[in-house]
Amino acid sequence: FATHLIVGATGFSDDMESGSGLWTTGGTNNRWRIGTYRSFSPTHAWYCGDSVTHQYSNNMNCYIQTVPFMTGDNSSLEFYRWFKVPLYGTDGIYVIVMHEGTADTLDFIGTGGALSDRGIQSGWFQERYALDRYPPGDTIQVRIAFYSDSDNDISEGFYIDDVAIRCITMIQEYGGPAPGRASLRLEPNPGARPLRATVQFD
Repeated sequence: FATHLIVGATGFSDDMESGSGLWTTGGTNNRWRIGTYRSFSPTHAWYCGDSVTHQYSNNMNCYIQTVPFMTGDNSSLEFYRWFKVPLYGTDGIYVIVMHEGTADTLDFIGTGGALSDRGIQSGWFQERYALDRYPPGDTIQVRIAFYSDSDNDISEGFYIDDVAIRCITMIQEYGGPAPGRASLRLEPNPGARPLRATVQFD
C-alpha cells in the first residue's frame, strides 16, 4: 500500500494586525485599505471605501488577494465580514479562488442576495467554504473582489477580517499485515514546491 505526504507548510491565516504583507490589491477605483474603524478581532480589518466618509463610490471593481499557499487535506476557507449596501443594485463582493490560471467564483455577497440564513447586514458574520475540490499540495490564492454599479446608490460597504484556510487531516489505523520493504518517491523533485512524497510499502 502507499501513503502520500505533503512536504511544506499548508494553509493561510491573517488577522490583519501585522499590515498587508500577506496580500496584494488592485483594480479600478481601488479603495481597499486596512483600518481600525470596524474590526472583528482585535483592532484591524480590511475595508473597501473612503477612510473619512466611510462610504464607497460608484464604478468600483477592485480586490484583495492572498499570497500563494498550498492546500492541505479537507481544506476550508473562513473569514468574517461586516457590510452595508443598498437593497437594490449589484454592489457586493465576489469570493474567488485563483487556481492554475483560472478564477473560480465561490460566492457573491451583497445586494439582491438571499442572506436570511447567513447573517444580516450591519453585523459580523463568519463565512465558510469547502475547498476540497483542490487536491492537497496544490497552490491557490483567495481573492475577494468588490464591485459597485453606477446607480449613485451607495453605502458603507464591506469589512473583511480573520481570513484563514484550515486543513483537517483524517488518520486511519492500518490493520493489515506488517509491511515489508519501503520505497520513497519525491515529486516533482526535492527543489520544487509543492513537493509530494509517496511512501510505498511492498
